[in-house]
Amino acid sequence: MNPHFNGKSKRNFFLTRTYSRPESELDGAFHCWADPENENEPESGAYPFVFDVPNFKPIAEIHYPKDYQIQLSAFAREINIYNDEQAFSEKKFNR
Repeated sequence: MNPHFNGKSKRNFFLTRTYSRPESELDGAFHCWADPENENEPESGAYPFVFDVPNFKPIAEIHYPKDYQIQLSAFAREINIYNDEQAFSEKKFNR
């Protein structure tokens, strides 16, 4: 299972390439640029990033670069908790 939130917000991105994920036969990732400025320059957006896609393999082949609207959900894979700011500054984990 992969968690996801359903919402109304979507943003424009330029998908520029894909990545396989060796941890899973089906999952993969897209490299993209947020808020593309010019469709003739797909790497001219606000910032680049990579996002994971569950069940990536069944997605039809995409020819890059591709202007696309997507909805993202972010989930932490790990979290560190500190007793106070000093512990944070010293990187003393509370476990």
